Amino acid sequence: MGWNHLQLTQPASCGSSYPPNRGFYFVHSYYVDPVDPQVRAATVTHGSQTVTAAIARDNLMAVQFHPEKSSTAGFASLI
Repeated sequence: MGWNHLQLTQPASCGSSYPPNRGFYFVHSYYVDPVDPQVRAATVTHGSQTVTAAIARDNLMAVQFHPEKSSTAGFASLI
């Protein structure tokens, strides 16, 4: 929970939506663990644990952080 920085694993899928070195706000500690690791678009490390923060496949993308609470970086991820 709290502010964390993303590590992009599929930069092409994320485009320029995620500014480098910007924090994104995570409201809870739930996360997805995809069966197919190829869909993992971004990860986040909190303490010593690295988890999936975004998944992408074809024209679909989903994020674990809350864009509306993540300031300008979060709003940029919506477009």
